[in-house]
Amino acid sequence: MNTPDLQCTAQKFQLNYQNQIFNLLEKQNGIRGKLVSIVFQDNYSVFNPIYTIGEQLLEVVLLNENKGKEAAIKDIEYWLNKVQLFDSKRILAAYPHQLSGGQRQRILIVMALLSNPVLLIVDEPTTALDDENKEIILRLLQDLQKEFAFSLILISHDQSVIEKYADDILDLNKPNIHESDFAILKNKIDTNKKVVEISHLSFKYAEESELIIHDLSLTLFENQFVGIFGNSGTGKSTFIKLLVGLENPIEGTIKYEHENIPIQNYRQIVFQDATTALNPRLSIKEILSDTLSTVEDMFYYLELVGLPQNYLEKYPHQLSGGEKQRISIARSLSMQPRLLICDEIIASLDKKLQYQLLQMLKELQQKLAFSILFISHDIKIMELFCDKLYELKEGKLLENKKGI
Repeated sequence: MNTPDLQCTAQKFQLNYQNQIFNLLEKQNGIRGKLVSIVFQDNYSVFNPIYTIGEQLLEVVLLNENKGKEAAIKDIEYWLNKVQLFDSKRILAAYPHQLSGGQRQRILIVMALLSNPVLLIVDEPTTALDDENKEIILRLLQDLQKEFAFSLILISHDQSVIEKYADDILDLNKPNIHESDFAILKNKIDTNKKVVEISHLSFKYAEESELIIHDLSLTLFENQFVGIFGNSGTGKSTFIKLLVGLENPIEGTIKYEHENIPIQNYRQIVFQDATTALNPRLSIKEILSDTLSTVEDMFYYLELVGLPQNYLEKYPHQLSGGEKQRISIARSLSMQPRLLICDEIIASLDKKLQYQLLQMLKELQQKLAFSILFISHDIKIMELFCDKLYELKEGKLLENKKGI
């Protein structure tokens, strides 16, 4: 796809010991997905949600290789084993939404390597992953590169990742972000006004023998900003499902002080993946019209999240990741909730945008008087912004004393 107002100039573009600059456009179909492959940042929207993983991987092989179906499936199973997805039958029969973010990330790596590229470009592969899974994915890429001898361009805003794994570093001169650049607000918490009271909550799935959530208790007060962190598989997603009523606890209670407010208005959630949270076929105006009836109200909520009025006419694909997340926040706040649940909402943003988004949330919290339950794996930034901080570990909630 050519963009009229976007130009790329270069004196030399050498790939596989050949200068490609003069015939790049003519040869791009022989380069993209063959000599050069890319692993995209958003590991959900790359997949077609109505086809299984097996169908989508098979299409990649058949497009790039002159092979029969049986040989193609053997190739796919070989690469699944290489990325440590050993249960290949289950993986191939699954749909994208049935897999974890880490599993989808590995399948994207398989998809990129099926054509045996000489260059693999990996765009922000770890932004939505916890520290443990970051290391697993990066070590996996390192091992694959050594075994199959391809070059690797790793794009990341995480300087520690780049310094640990890269042979050479190209800095695009992004200014460093310092904590002192942000005057972090402290909230006036009213401990006489409970927003939600969770008592001795326990949960397990019917087929599981062990508890996923074990005797969890937590009280949130008005204007409080509470953070919960934990590695993958510790029960964070299950806890959110319990909070919003998608699952029922086997023991314990969740009590909302919602008085005469409908429960769906009282609690709202902002999801991690802003791309899939917004309908791509609808304009921002149409998206906000689900909860707001007048254009004036839409302008008000756009202003609250720092976006201009003309964004009503835009579509989600025309917005950056941070802008889409702001639209999701505006939509949630338009319900005038008392509790806003934020599920990994900064995971795919760079450090500057993370700080800006959280600073905005603190300001909105003071203005509109709601509580925030903030789920993340970035402990450092949570220590700055949260009034209280908890670790969810093996289904149990442990208070971390380093919060504000």
